[in-house]
Amino acid sequence: MKIRILFFVLIASALAISCGTDAQKPETGTEKGTANTNFAAKPVKITANLKGLAQGQKIIFEKKTPQASDMLDTTSSGANGEFELDGTIDHPGIYRIIVGSSFIWLALEGDETIKINGSFENNNLKTAEIEGSAMSQEMMRLLFADIKGDELVKYLDNHKNDQPLVNFFLIGRLDVNTYIKQYEQVKDQIVTAYPNWPTAQEFARNISDFSAKMKNQPANVGVVCPDIKMKDPNNKEISLSQLKGKVVLLDFWASWCGPCRKENPNVVAIYDKYNKQGFEVFSVSLDGLEDRTMMRFQNNPEALKAQMDGQKKRWVDAIREDKLKWPWHVSELRSWSSNVAQQFGVNSIPKTFLLDRNGVIRYSNLRGAELEAKVFELVNSK
Repeated sequence: MKIRILFFVLIASALAISCGTDAQKPETGTEKGTANTNFAAKPVKITANLKGLAQGQKIIFEKKTPQASDMLDTTSSGANGEFELDGTIDHPGIYRIIVGSSFIWLALEGDETIKINGSFENNNLKTAEIEGSAMSQEMMRLLFADIKGDELVKYLDNHKNDQPLVNFFLIGRLDVNTYIKQYEQVKDQIVTAYPNWPTAQEFARNISDFSAKMKNQPANVGVVCPDIKMKDPNNKEISLSQLKGKVVLLDFWASWCGPCRKENPNVVAIYDKYNKQGFEVFSVSLDGLEDRTMMRFQNNPEALKAQMDGQKKRWVDAIREDKLKWPWHVSELRSWSSNVAQQFGVNSIPKTFLLDRNGVIRYSNLRGAELEAKVFELVNSK
């Protein structure tokens, strides 16, 4: 198994790949080079034996920060895949050993003697057992298990009071919009455990700010979804409220959005599977022209009409090409100037909200197998 997880990138984005504006998303922040004033620098010694690792392979031991990686020590592997590393850490945190194209992740607090026994196969890390750091061993176990989705949520909920560095490492695998509760849990845990760690402080500030912004949005998990009344491709006004009593995926997308188009076959498959059980899709397209673009045509109505006709054609063509067979398609044809997009806080797409039969938003930004699992849950709930 090749373990190449960009930890702080996961935390910073907390979202799947999307098309979006330059609107801010929650970040972990930056280490400003300020060590914990209550933490004396502590040594860490690492010995390892990785069977199958070629002799002379360069090994790097480094600290990960949100903006960079600080190298603490480097060496080369011996004839039997053995090596030793030493370093002094200025704060508990996330560290890693780079071996070729693989990472061995460590959650370290200092004064630790680490022993790693593992194996390489086809130049990739196959196994890694860690002694001397329970959090590091657990972190690597979970990475090899590839824990994610509901399984990861359950795991974090069951570890609210222990292994803060492991939980901090894992949380970036979840979408912050959908799992803000778990982000809040990890935030509280990490700042309690390491109150003077700059990364924890910045993470806490950004999650608190993000939570406040979410609470001010009308479209939030746990609230009744605001109604949407817009025109379909035939210029007929339809509304989201017409689907009350159904489980509804409210899907913001556009013909020009590559990730949206890539996800569409999965949405079609779920629609085919659960439509007869009361599942519907209400698609809001962000095709069209932004207001500032339309202003360029204010003295040329014929050119503006040609542009708008072209935008509508791309929208309709994409519906046909992707076989989006449900009848609930609407658009203001105003791109990011869409009033509805602004009302729902949509600054990147695809953006989805999954509504239960009472119109309450239950989940957001689910895709793939996770989306199907929640649709199954809601269509079968009483």
